[in-house]
This record gives sequence, C-alpha cells and structure tokens, in this order.
Amino acid sequence: MLYTAAGSQVGIFRVDSSTGAFGTATTTPLRQTTSAVSITADPQSKFLFVADNGSTTQPASVHGLSIDPGSGTLKEVSGSPFPAGIPAGTGQLAIHPSGQFLYLGTHYGSPNRGIEVFTVDSTTGALTSTGFFGNFGTNGVFGLLVHPSGKFVYAGDNNGHILGFAVDSTGALMPLPGSPFPAAGRMFDMILYPSGKFLFASVDLTGTGQIGFQVWNVDSATGALQQVSASAVANSNVSYYPLLMDPGGKFLYAAQPELGAYAINSTTGQLTPGPLSLAPVTFTIFVSATIDSQGKFIFMAGTKNDSLAGFAISSSTGAPTLASSAPSLPFSPGAMTIVKLP
Repeated sequence: MLYTAAGSQVGIFRVDSSTGAFGTATTTPLRQTTSAVSITADPQSKFLFVADNGSTTQPASVHGLSIDPGSGTLKEVSGSPFPAGIPAGTGQLAIHPSGQFLYLGTHYGSPNRGIEVFTVDSTTGALTSTGFFGNFGTNGVFGLLVHPSGKFVYAGDNNGHILGFAVDSTGALMPLPGSPFPAAGRMFDMILYPSGKFLFASVDLTGTGQIGFQVWNVDSATGALQQVSASAVANSNVSYYPLLMDPGGKFLYAAQPELGAYAINSTTGQLTPGPLSLAPVTFTIFVSATIDSQGKFIFMAGTKNDSLAGFAISSSTGAPTLASSAPSLPFSPGAMTIVKLP
C-alpha cells in the first residue's frame, strides 16, 4: 500500500507488486488538520503516523492511525492527534526499528527546535511525548535518521552539520562524542546504508556552486562519523532531494526533477554515476519520492497537476523506467511511504 500526506487527509493506493500499477485512489480524513507534512509507518505495519504543521488556531501535532492488515484502510486511534511540543512547524518523522519510539525533527517553531521523542503504545498506537533533545539553536532539523541497530539517531541542520545521538532504553537521546560532524555545505537530504555502515548526504558544496554527495563511515560501536569522500555530480543545476536506496544497498537514487542512479561500492561506500534519466512525467512542482521494500519500484509525486508516477528499477544497472502513473488525483499528494501488508 502507498500512503501519502495530502493536506487534511491521507491518500491511499493499492500498488501492484509485479507491475507497480496504482489502484483507485481513496482517502482517510485527518482530525483537526489542514497541513499534513510528514508520514511514516511502524516496522510491524500496524500503525501509520502523520505529522502536521499546525496553524495560528491549531497547534502542531502527530496523528496515529491503525492499518487494517487486510484492506490497508486507516482509522485514527483513540486520543489522536497527539500535540507536538511546538506551536507550529513540524518536520520529518522517523521510527525506531523496534517500533517503540517515534522521533519528530522540527523545522521551525519557537521556543523548541530539536528532536521530540514519543513512546509508542504497541497495542493502541497512542503516543506519549518524553521531551525535546538536541541543541539546534536557530537551526531547523533537515533530515532525520535512525540507525538500523536502533543505537543511534542522526539529524542534519540547515547550517552544514550532522548531529549524532546515542539512544538509551527509554528512547532518550544523548550527544555522541565528536558531534556535531561537519558537512561540506548545506544539506538537502541524508540516508543510511541498509547495514548502517555508511551515511550519505546530498549537499550544496560550499564555495563551488555545485551539488554533490558526501559519504561517511559509521562506527558501529560508537556511532561516530568519519568522512570517506565528497564529490560533485555531473549536473550541478539539479538540487538532489530526496535520497533513496534499494534495500540491497546496490544503488543510490537522487530525485528532483531528474532521477539519477548511482552504484554504491559496498566496501568503500564510493559512488559511481549510472544512467541519468529525465523523468518522463511533467510535475509542475516536484514534492516527494519513495521506494518499495523490495527495491523494484520508485514512486514520485508532484503537485499542481496532482500526479504520481512509478518507475521500475533495473536489477542490473539500477536504471529507472516509467512503469505507471496516476494523473489528475482528487487531492495534492505530499510525503509518501510504502507499507507491505501482512
């Protein structure tokens, strides 16, 4: 199932696992919101979580929705939406591999800027905030990752740094030694290698006027980052966001508005450019992209013309090819996530 944050509702599509074709769009309304901005699901595919920006009259919050294991339909859980600790301006959600903790990185808002931690009730999906962590000053959180081991959390800021945290048994975050780790410039997005041994970021390389990638080794014991490389890409006019990776760790993808494939050296983390194909779907404004759990399809969303497009991925070259589309949707799609039903 593909779910997308769409203003005051969640858009829902059943996706054919063989062809990537979209089923008929349906929607589930969200209580007390008009601006859903981020979406993620727990590892057990029981709950979907959606963050909204709030407004001048409605504080920012996180919605919890139960997922029907047969149909994929959604129902907002008791107590949802759960208030966030800022008046407005939520950001990216990330879930702990155990499903016990949900992290919310705040882009804007005063007085709190940082990462809010929620515990997740495994039975009901209810959220309980345990507070804010990280001193981001005037910077917002851009990019939020939980290490596959569940031991570390990484967050990029809008001033060219990655902040690293250790996770304790309650989900609380403690700064890692050496954090913040400097990046080569302002970051657009970050992603971890499936095993967690590398961290990749797309960055605006300071002083060069070029877009590029930066790669770090991740110390599995301490969580510390050590830079491997930083290099420009061929097309410096493209702002790469977001980053996607196939589950096998063979290819890195960067989107907006072109979809680029890069082969990953599994030993060093070095990137080799692959085929760069212009997405054959015209989005007035590119919004988001996601990849399915088997690494067979990439899905992209755009607003204004309100469309989705699915791209089949070559298992040998990683090249994406248009496979399906859903134009003229009855809503404007936003952030997306794929959930594999039991």
